[in-house]
Amino acid sequence: MGNSLAVKLKLFMPMQKFDVVINGGGIVGLALACGLRSNNLQIAVIEHQEWKYIFNIHNTALRVSAINAASRKLLQYLQVWNEITTQGANPYRKIEVWDKNSFGQIVFDGCQLGNRQLGYIIPNTVIQQALLHRMYQ
Repeated sequence: MGNSLAVKLKLFMPMQKFDVVINGGGIVGLALACGLRSNNLQIAVIEHQEWKYIFNIHNTALRVSAINAASRKLLQYLQVWNEITTQGANPYRKIEVWDKNSFGQIVFDGCQLGNRQLGYIIPNTVIQQALLHRMYQ
C-alpha cells in the first residue's frame, strides 16, 4: 500500500512529508484518516495520548457515543462497523433530552418514527480501536 500512517510525531523525528496531517486521533480524526487512506496519500495523525491507552480494555475513562443511522452508514463505508458490533454496540430505542434549568424537554422514540432503534451506544475506545485496525490493514 502506498500510503502511510504516522501515529505520533516527536520533535526528534527526521523531517517527513505528508499530504494530510490530522490533529487528533479521536473518532473524527481516525475516521477522516480511514476515509482518505484509499487515495494513496501520505497521512499523519498527531495524538498526544499514547495509543496503548486506547487499546487498554480496562480503561477507566469510559466515554460513549450515541451513533445514529447516518454515522452507522459512515462506519459501514469505512468497513469498521462489523468489528464495532462484535465489540459492543448497544441499540437504543428512545432518548429524552431536557434542560435542568427549565421545563423544556424533547423525546425521540424510534417506535413512533417507525424504526426499531434510533441508533447505538458504543464506547469511544471500541470505535477508535476499529478505526486504528482498519488503518493498519
